[in-house]
Amino acid sequence: MTLNEYDYELFLRLYEQINVFVDNKLGGNANEYLSLPINQKALMRDKLHDHLHLIDDFVKENPSNLPPDYLDIVAGFKHVVTGNFYLVKYLSNYAVFMNDDYAFGVHSLIEPFEYYIPKNYLPSIVTMALLPFKDMIIYDGILASQQIRFGGNIKRRLNQEYNELKAKHGIITQLPIVQKEEETKDEDLLIYYLKNATNRDYYEEEIYQLANKNKDLKAIYHRECGRIAARPHKATIKDFDIKKRHFAVLHDTVVASAKSKKELTQQLETFLTKEQMNWVYYFKV
Repeated sequence: MTLNEYDYELFLRLYEQINVFVDNKLGGNANEYLSLPINQKALMRDKLHDHLHLIDDFVKENPSNLPPDYLDIVAGFKHVVTGNFYLVKYLSNYAVFMNDDYAFGVHSLIEPFEYYIPKNYLPSIVTMALLPFKDMIIYDGILASQQIRFGGNIKRRLNQEYNELKAKHGIITQLPIVQKEEETKDEDLLIYYLKNATNRDYYEEEIYQLANKNKDLKAIYHRECGRIAARPHKATIKDFDIKKRHFAVLHDTVVASAKSKKELTQQLETFLTKEQMNWVYYFKV
């Protein structure tokens, strides 16, 4: 969840150089960044965010004679994402910060985020800047946290928003953001909406729109409905001590059974259309 010592020192060195460069380009006379008080760092950093185009000048002029791979890192700082985020989870590889649009998997610098914001304070509102660094997302070392304790309803809402963003886009672990293919995103989102009864009630209209968007999504809709309906059917069938049979569920109804999957498929082909065959959910007891 944190950078190794080499990467940490590299980031600090590069970030100081670009901040000093931008300050001087804008008429300042800064010759350091890292040793400044946090409020002065924030002011310099804000200048950088307001003039990201100057990063291109730094790369062209290369005042520190940096090697190409280091210049690529600095050039990536143009893709900074700033603002207010909810820190929602600590996972094994990164902490998850969420804004209105995405959930980001972020690595800390030298101290883990939990050092600053204990787990029992999650979710927490923070103001920060996310930066690409190598194949990761990090932050710039300046983090402002609001010590607000949320009630159960807000926690549940934020968790629902997190799960929806994760279903839509996955957890973003690199910048700039590269969108997933729309078809895959729609599939993930539909499966999330159908995941449980709460989601199915809450996203009823969204489910209807997605399920009728194209035939592939309609097939996913029916198979997921079949999977959900199969649970009580399995329990009932087991109560009757029926074993070693395959069953087919169409939406919410068991429509056929057989001793083998091949035999079951052959049965279905006698009364279902080719499209409906793609809607079937199969299970075995």
